[in-house]
Amino acid sequence: MVGRRKLQFLSILGVVGFALGSIVVPAQADVFNTRPISPLGDNDLQLLFTNTHTDVPSGIYFSGPVVDAIAGQSPQAVFTNTAAGGSLSTFILELTSLTASNRFGLYDVADPTKKVQVFSGASAPGDQSLVSFYADGTVDVIFVDSGVVDFSGNFGFYVDVYGAATGAGGDGDPSTFDYTVFSEDSKNLSDAPQALTYQGNGSTKLQIWPLSSGLFTDSEWIIAFEDGLVGGGVSDEDYSDFVVLVESIVGLDPPDSIPTVSAWGLMISALLLLTGSKIFFGRRLAV
Repeated sequence: MVGRRKLQFLSILGVVGFALGSIVVPAQADVFNTRPISPLGDNDLQLLFTNTHTDVPSGIYFSGPVVDAIAGQSPQAVFTNTAAGGSLSTFILELTSLTASNRFGLYDVADPTKKVQVFSGASAPGDQSLVSFYADGTVDVIFVDSGVVDFSGNFGFYVDVYGAATGAGGDGDPSTFDYTVFSEDSKNLSDAPQALTYQGNGSTKLQIWPLSSGLFTDSEWIIAFEDGLVGGGVSDEDYSDFVVLVESIVGLDPPDSIPTVSAWGLMISALLLLTGSKIFFGRRLAV
């Protein structure tokens, strides 16, 4: 009889402990990177931000304060959508030998394997893509289901690199996927910075030709990627390999979090079992 009661008691504790150990609690993503990165490999980005579409090389500047490619860098790495429930991305620039093969998109910070491709390397300046986020966790791209499910709503940006040279992380074959670079530094090789982000200042006007000019608002971000592996001696670190303007997104604040299984919950489970056992056996001895 005592043995049965003991087993029942420990079974109940085990169930409670497992439930507590599986509690989903806040765990911080890498919301911020360390910025600015200086110097950049060349002046490609600064020329992009300074020149107009009629200059050579062409840029996106129209009027107002010039965005500084170094001082203007934001530490923001992770984002979420606004109340519109969708985000429009506009292709700006791709200066890389891998132009035809690279792919740009967003990934779920809670599960980076969940990727939503927004642009391919075949895109041209001014091309646009609409991403729609739904309450059921599905994501559409230009009204077509991306196939991603249970999307958390918190995301970073990525570039899938194809055709990187042998010795530079790839095999030289443009049809072969080589690696992914992320807007969160810690997800990259050696925690390297592979993406720079620039938030709109509400004062500068930009023009991504052939589209009309407009104000660079604080809900708009320029995401500028370096596709070569930074820190490995094979990257020019110019951050002009895939540049996109994304609107209707906001930077995720540190208090916002990514759901994960709680390590604290697992510890609580063990403590409950230990404490419960002591209480049980203590009472048995007292009897």
